[in-house]
Formats: sequence, structure tokens, C-alpha cells
Amino acid sequence: LKGILYDQVYQNEEKMLEYAENEQYELAAKCRDTVNALSKLSQRQKAVASPDTDQDAIGFYADDVCSALSLLRIRKGMLIDKIDFTMGAEVIADAQALISLLYEHYKTSQDVPPRLLIGFDASEDDTALLSSLLTEMNEKGRKISVSIPQKGDNKKLCAMAVENAHQAALKYRRDSEKGDSASVRLAQLLSLEVVPDR
Repeated sequence: LKGILYDQVYQNEEKMLEYAENEQYELAAKCRDTVNALSKLSQRQKAVASPDTDQDAIGFYADDVCSALSLLRIRKGMLIDKIDFTMGAEVIADAQALISLLYEHYKTSQDVPPRLLIGFDASEDDTALLSSLLTEMNEKGRKISVSIPQKGDNKKLCAMAVENAHQAALKYRRDSEKGDSASVRLAQLLSLEVVPDR
């Protein structure tokens, strides 16, 4: 996989330079973004657990503007992907809502690992319910355990997921501010009395 990523990075860097020389800056920016994403993917695919470990580490972050849930997918001991769910401040993101969100996510997923590590406070009843529901729907007939690690490497994985959730929330905030400023600018250009809703 590293070789494929390297080739893709090289090809996109070449395209980016070509687009920039031809003053096609939007296409050059897309290539740059692809290079950055591929570089991050290459860095993210690192060993974080023993080679026989399949699990997801889940972290949560909230502030006064938004909240984010980040799910780190670990397969065969390698961190292979992350999925972020961001919500505006108007969404109530308590433990039960987060457990429900996780259930809805895994209900439609083809890849439910045997273990979920939760990096936010949830009651034993909530984690047991999620475990039971996921186990019932599991076609392979294996038990899905849901736990809140208190120490060790699994706790560190949850802390990494919380940090990822924090970064997703910061991105959501930046994107919202950028959209808001674009709406204000549009209203100014069109001499509107009211800023348009997005």
C-alpha cells in the first residue's frame, strides 16, 4: 500500500505543478489537497495494536459551537481509517444520543469489529444495550463487546480518538465561520438588508 500511495502522491504533485504553470489554480489546489490527504493516509496507517486486533476506538468532543464523534477503525492492529460525525450546538449530544448514533452507524456497516472502545462517559446499561443490539444483528454470530477503557493502550487509543474529534470540531467551526463570512459578503455585494440563510 505504501508503494501505491507514493506513486499517487508523485503523480498528483506532477499534475499540481503542471496546473500551476498553466494558471489553473483550482485544479492545482485539488491536487494539493489530494497529496495532503494521501500523505495523512500514509501516516495514519501505523501499527497501534497487536496484529490480531480488530476494534474501533471512539472519542467525543463538545464545545459551545458544535460537537464531534470520531471513530478510529483498527484492523489487524493497523489504524486504517477514521470517520467523523459533527453536529451543531443545537443537537443534544448526551451519552444516550451518542450510543444511538453508534448503533445507527453500525447497523448499516458491513464491517463491525468484535470490540468497541468508548472514550466518553456512558452508563453500563447504555454500553450493555449497544453490545446486545450489535451482537443480535451480527451475522457472524460473534459477541460484540463495548467497553470504556480505564488504563493502558486502549485508553490511549480512546484519547487519540478524542483528539481526532476535537480536530473535527475545529474544522467544523472554521467551515461554519467561512460560510458565514461568505453569506455576509454576498449580502453586502447584493445590498441585501438581511444575510441569507445557508
